[in-house]
Amino acid sequence: MRVRTTAFVAVLALLSAATVSVVEPRRAHAAQGYEVICPDPVMEGDTAEMQVLSTNWFRGPRVYTFTRNHTASLNDFTPWFGRRGIPDGRTLRIPIETTEDARPERDETFSIGFFSGWRLVECVVVIVDDDRPRIIGVDFASSPAGSVAYRAGYAIDVAVRLDRNVEVEGVSSACPGRWRR
Repeated sequence: MRVRTTAFVAVLALLSAATVSVVEPRRAHAAQGYEVICPDPVMEGDTAEMQVLSTNWFRGPRVYTFTRNHTASLNDFTPWFGRRGIPDGRTLRIPIETTEDARPERDETFSIGFFSGWRLVECVVVIVDDDRPRIIGVDFASSPAGSVAYRAGYAIDVAVRLDRNVEVEGVSSACPGRWRR
């Protein structure tokens, strides 16, 4: 039983980990001499940028945003529907403006891109929600205190410390009080 409890506590610790983001932009090479630099995940309400590098600009491509197979809605960002991107010399900078809201939700995705010939060149954009409280610590306590092995009837209390106060309404039917195993 000790191995299971250790694994259970390890799983809880993993579930309490903070969100980890990619630290460098992703690069993708496209047809016809384009190099695309996709943005890092962007905080809700902030602006990111997709960059397209090319040596053979005649005029900027028409840029589109897509929500199909993604979780963001058109209210979560400023959409592009065939608006022409204007290159600045060798680089086309496409601003990606996200919308701030006060609703806690999961991080959302959408894609932005253009067609190069018949091929779609796109970046997937991750909008990181900034409305939910962040976990700053997790404490575990057992009953009876100092137990090294758990048996039926023993309790493991998990206390989660957040970076702000939250209001809790009602009692979960799945966890009405202390959870016992």
